[in-house]
Amino acid sequence: MQLSRRGFDVAAGVVLLLLGAFVWREGAAIPPSFLDTAFGTGYLVMLAGGALSVLACFLILEAVRGGRTAGQLTFDARLARPALTASILALFVLNLTFGLVPFYPSAAAMIFAIALGLGERAPRAVAIAAAAALAATAAAWVVFTQVFVVLIG
Repeated sequence: MQLSRRGFDVAAGVVLLLLGAFVWREGAAIPPSFLDTAFGTGYLVMLAGGALSVLACFLILEAVRGGRTAGQLTFDARLARPALTASILALFVLNLTFGLVPFYPSAAAMIFAIALGLGERAPRAVAIAAAAALAATAAAWVVFTQVFVVLIG
């Protein structure tokens, strides 16, 4: 089945618009901190969600208008790794939202998967990716629990 690039851009824009709305909602749900400054806790997250939504609207508008995106969509192997990375990140965010797997094991798995997705598949590269994932997760644990005393499940 051939999907026109215009149709693909509209579909991608709708997905990004929904993701932006989801990020906005999650930012609005962040409770105020005990410091409670005038600049609220979730405003930066809401700003990112709003920016993503606005850019998605521009993508949809450009696709509907028929700008520079005319033509047929063909598979480009260069897009496979960024798509894999974005999918892993989306799964990590969904996991954090619904709490399916505890934070530290899921963070280690995400770092490992992204390192594999962006790197080689040689045994040495897999070992380096695993070591980097464990080291980064241990560093996050130290910073969150020992320095800032944040309790993450």
